[in-house]
Amino acid sequence: MKEINAFKCDHCGKIYSNPKTCKAHEHRCYYNPSTKSCASCRFFEQEKYTTAKLLLFYENQVCRAEVGIQDEGLQTGCNLYLVRENLQTTRSEGSSQFMRFSLFNK
Repeated sequence: MKEINAFKCDHCGKIYSNPKTCKAHEHRCYYNPSTKSCASCRFFEQEKYTTAKLLLFYENQVCRAEVGIQDEGLQTGCNLYLVRENLQTTRSEGSSQFMRFSLFNK
């Protein structure tokens, strides 16, 4: 087992070993409401489908404001953006969260 020090994005949970890299990521993170990205927008939905015969599961990303994200991809800085009411963020003022992890070597 190896213990490491790491930094976690307050918005999406992505892990970084360098605090500056983590901070730079947080400023452009799709789950950060200040970026006005699809992932934190009220209009963004992921529709889940199941096929009857093959039992396949897949998701379709949809913008209810009719931005063409299926053709153009997810957006950042959208003029139609509305923050999702139930958006759970654990952002603490000032800095990224410092974490300690224990990893098992194979």
